[in-house]
Amino acid sequence: LGCGCRFAVAGKAAACLAFCERAGTRSFVVVSALVDVRAHARAVHQLAAVPGWPVPLVLSLCVVGEHTPAVVVSLPGVGPLGHLRPKHTAWAAPLVGRGLSCFALGVTGGTDDAPTRGVSIVLAGLDRALAALPRVAPYSTAPALTPRASRLAFTSA
Repeated sequence: LGCGCRFAVAGKAAACLAFCERAGTRSFVVVSALVDVRAHARAVHQLAAVPGWPVPLVLSLCVVGEHTPAVVVSLPGVGPLGHLRPKHTAWAAPLVGRGLSCFALGVTGGTDDAPTRGVSIVLAGLDRALAALPRVAPYSTAPALTPRASRLAFTSA
C-alpha cells in the first residue's frame, strides 16, 4: 500500500488479525516488539523467568531528549523493559492511561545463535482506549484538521 511505510501494511494487518483469531481476542490488537531492550537486560532476564504467558506489562509516558515522546513498557515490580517502537508511539501515546494495555508474548534471543534479547508484545484494549478519548468534531467539520488549515498552521509560524 502507498502509505509511506517501509513495510507491507496489508501483511502486518493480516498478521495482527490472524493473532486475534488464534488468541480469541474480541477486538483488534497490534503485535510488535520493544526497542531499547539492551539497556534493560536485567529486567528482560527477569521477564524471561516469569511463568504464565502472556505477561501483563505497564505503559507510561516519558520524554526522550528535549521533545521526543516515548512510551516506556515496564514489568510491574521490576522496572522498564524498553520502549514502544516510534512508529507506534504517535498513535499509542494518547491512549496510555485510557485503557490501552500491553502484554509480553515472549522473550527472544539469548542463545549462541541469537545472543541479543528481544521482547515480543501485543497492544490491546484499543477499542476501550479510543472510546475514552475526548470527543472531537468529525474530520469534515473540524477546521484544525482540514488540509488547508494544517498547511497554514505549519507555514505561518
